[in-house]
Amino acid sequence: IVYARITDQAGNVTIINTNGIVVDLTSPELALDPAVDMTDFLAADQTISVMAADPGSGLASVQFTTDEIVPQTGVVTLDEDGQGSFTLANNGSYTLTVIAADNAGNTTSKTRLIKIDKITPDLEISGNPRDYVTSATLGLDPVLGPSGLKLLTVRKDGGAAKDISGSYDDGY
Repeated sequence: IVYARITDQAGNVTIINTNGIVVDLTSPELALDPAVDMTDFLAADQTISVMAADPGSGLASVQFTTDEIVPQTGVVTLDEDGQGSFTLANNGSYTLTVIAADNAGNTTSKTRLIKIDKITPDLEISGNPRDYVTSATLGLDPVLGPSGLKLLTVRKDGGAAKDISGSYDDGY
């Protein structure tokens, strides 16, 4: 409780007091699952679990955003135990930031590197002759998602598969 006394030049006095002031200097608790950055691309939407609590003034909000050109953003709805989740669906490698704020204005933030690639790779082949020839040069153009090329193999009829991932000029 804070008491204040004010006196003016004429000698008039007023005394006031507050009903109480609660000072909360402690930031909210915040935990995410996954607890670490993604090191590999995953081929599905990613659900992020959140746990947040603030024993002082209580939680005001938990929000998330990504650093993409068009960010994924939202408010995380927590249950009575302070747990909630949300799903990220965009392909790419980007940083997620989750911020918990309490009613006193204190904040805690956590970041995670997210890697999602749900794009099925494709291969465009050019130079494929329609007539019988003794030799032909083919162009192979992989169409890939954000995770890039891991493995590209070719095989002649009846032959063994050959990995040409490192170079398309290996003399196949």
